[in-house]
Amino acid sequence: PLSAAALLVTHRADLTPPSGGATTVFGAVECLPAEGGVTTAAAVSLCGLFCTWDLPPGTPAGASPPPRVPASRAAHVASAAGTSLALDPASGAAAVGCRDGSVAIVSRVAKGAPEVRIPPPRAAAGRTGGCCVTSLAWSADGGGIAVGRRDGSAAVLVVRRDGAGAPVGASVGETAARHGAVAPGGDCRAIRALSFAGHILLAGSDDGSVRSYDVRPGQKGQWNELAQTGAFGAGAGGGGRV
Repeated sequence: PLSAAALLVTHRADLTPPSGGATTVFGAVECLPAEGGVTTAAAVSLCGLFCTWDLPPGTPAGASPPPRVPASRAAHVASAAGTSLALDPASGAAAVGCRDGSVAIVSRVAKGAPEVRIPPPRAAAGRTGGCCVTSLAWSADGGGIAVGRRDGSAAVLVVRRDGAGAPVGASVGETAARHGAVAPGGDCRAIRALSFAGHILLAGSDDGSVRSYDVRPGQKGQWNELAQTGAFGAGAGGGGRV
């Protein structure tokens, strides 16, 4: 799954992973504008390879062939699911979802910054499959991380930072929530997409629904399914799938 911003980046440059691997299959891509006009792009592979690239300003669009940009950092994230990745708008750190339900926070700094691992909730301890993280989203201020899982559950993590503003840990906030649609005996309603719209968390699931949840402290709301007001097609003849 590629965001529109990630597609824009890949159209401007050929982002190449470190040499040494025969084939690298990236399952999640994200990008973030940084200071000085530099854009940071990040990707995580299905085998846990995490890479970042720094794109300088003025990289022309449509160049043929596109310029090749080597990875500025490569690291292995143990147990990474390879399908969920989100960049912190405050520090540029990456949150990577893992198969065991944990979330790894990897700094954009190449050296001297250890990985921060946020364990899965106690209710998920010992479970396999269902607690796998399938989607992530940072809040606009970087103070929270929304986590969606294969079993249809969701939570918002409250991020702790050091004096320099780098994430050093997180805990489940009071706004942790259970997604309302869970298929009995199956995982067909996994949360595949999350996004913050102010204090509203939006979640897209495998059942085809998009639901909203108010994440403000003290709000004991419910997941509300959004009614579709329009649709569009993409691809040849407008009948493709997005």
